[in-house]
Amino acid sequence: TTSIQQGSLQGGNLGGLLAFRDEALTNTQNALGRVAMGLAGTFNQQHQLGQDLNGALGGNFFVQAVPQVTSNTSNTGTAVVTASVADGADYTALTGSDYLLRYTGGTSYTLTRLSDNQVTNYATLPVTPVDGLTLTSTAGAAVGDSFMIRPTVNGARDIAPVLSDPSKIAAATPVRSNATLANLGTGKISAATVNQPDPVTPNPVHPLTDLNLQQPVTITFTSPSTFDVTGTGVGLPATGVAYTPGANISYNGWTVQISGTPTAADTFTIGSNTNATTDGRNALLLAGLQTQNTLAGGTTSY
Repeated sequence: TTSIQQGSLQGGNLGGLLAFRDEALTNTQNALGRVAMGLAGTFNQQHQLGQDLNGALGGNFFVQAVPQVTSNTSNTGTAVVTASVADGADYTALTGSDYLLRYTGGTSYTLTRLSDNQVTNYATLPVTPVDGLTLTSTAGAAVGDSFMIRPTVNGARDIAPVLSDPSKIAAATPVRSNATLANLGTGKISAATVNQPDPVTPNPVHPLTDLNLQQPVTITFTSPSTFDVTGTGVGLPATGVAYTPGANISYNGWTVQISGTPTAADTFTIGSNTNATTDGRNALLLAGLQTQNTLAGGTTSY
């Protein structure tokens, strides 16, 4: 068989269709897939910071599309290249571009971003992050072998809900803060918010949350200007912590603020949220993602 070079098809219906595919359709498909992957990725991340009606931490809400990698049919080596969204990566790093990866010998590769033809040389794989991606390769590549990487091409096609049970929607925040009724001062504690975990104590089941997120922690004021913190977690127990009204207090992957003037022996507690049926704080944060500028480097919303 003889291959027909696309460049030889400059006119007619077939040439017009090929030009439309290359100049409009492919870019639009990638751009739409990027939005879908950004939505699914950031929504999943926020959903995992919540708690469902059963008291369990949230899981993925959407299926996350996988970048497509295609080996050149002319490759003579046996290497297999894979691309995935980098662990913990901000999904806004995805560009919507396709990439051409070429093996240059030894352990070296060159990567061309096809949207602007920017070329980057890599001494070895795996490498991360590359526009939000992790690239890996098995052994066996031959010099000149190339691989087309299309990170977002299937994003819109593959997005789908994972959950079928409404009780597993993580609408609540998994931690709750309280002020002891016996407190005599004017101190008030804010609702606890969940932040990224301390890397010292990764959670093997829910990597976006701290391992000790829901462990009970008690803040006890020893004077109007100092407090002790007891509980399990990195940096705990802590004694003689200076108190600044309204300043962030963060342990175990959560943050609270205490304001006012507590007195000695006033206590505040942070622990597992046992009243999730009346808590919709994480649902509000999920809804708020719609208008946050998270795509295109934080310059546009969904």
